[in-house]
Amino acid sequence: MALINMLRFLRALLNPNMIFGMRGALGIPSNPKIMAPLSNARFLSSVVFLVVFGIVCLSCFAADAAASSVAPQTAQSSFQAGVAAFQQQDYRGARDQFSEAIRLQPDFATAYSNRCLTYIQLAQYQEAIADCSKALELRPTDKEAFLNRGVAAYRLGDFENAIADATHVLELTPHDPRAYYNRGLARAEQGHYREALVDYGEALRQLSPLDRSTTALIQNDRGIAYLLLQQPQPAIEAFTEAIQANSNDVRAFFNRGCAYHQQGNLLAALDDFTQATRID
Repeated sequence: MALINMLRFLRALLNPNMIFGMRGALGIPSNPKIMAPLSNARFLSSVVFLVVFGIVCLSCFAADAAASSVAPQTAQSSFQAGVAAFQQQDYRGARDQFSEAIRLQPDFATAYSNRCLTYIQLAQYQEAIADCSKALELRPTDKEAFLNRGVAAYRLGDFENAIADATHVLELTPHDPRAYYNRGLARAEQGHYREALVDYGEALRQLSPLDRSTTALIQNDRGIAYLLLQQPQPAIEAFTEAIQANSNDVRAFFNRGCAYHQQGNLLAALDDFTQATRID
């Protein structure tokens, strides 16, 4: 496999007009919300980002906790079973449990929001949009519902609505790096690479410096935007930042090789392609 990849890279190097890069960004959903049995909010962690990226912090709003105290116990039990199934990556089981919670309590906003996220995992994006829209009808300031609905819109190629929903998140919480990153991804898909770079930069500024995996992810997409603007040097710098954040990032080595190739530095490109095959 490594030999086949190397031959591909060598053929690419012989074509000075070829521009290519490994793009993996698909939008970042939030996490299923945990509702405590009474009013005690809990915070857990779990990786649920799609594609190669992921961060996570399961969250619970105060309104959710209050709602759980009046929810019928059967609805609450189904809800908790849905969260447990989601954490086990049993997305169909999670969908069924959240659906049961909604059947038992039709105004259960967080169940709609979590089922929206579950539908995203099942690639049922229209259903996800419908559920997040219902969650927002019931609770108009639910930033996670905006975030997840934006991801579903992105997956459907509806970049305008993806941008609108990410912007709504930022209106509610101006320092959310996920919303900046998701909006940047949608803008890049529209070919608005400079605007995407602004969002990627802001996402990096808002991101915890300890979150190295997401730093690498955003730097990769930042570098690709520079590549598509025919600016190989800042692209190389972005991919180098990604590699410093994650020394085993195949995409960063491959993409930096593409940038070197665009710059005409074929030896450096070959070195990075070779490193990518070794990691792969």
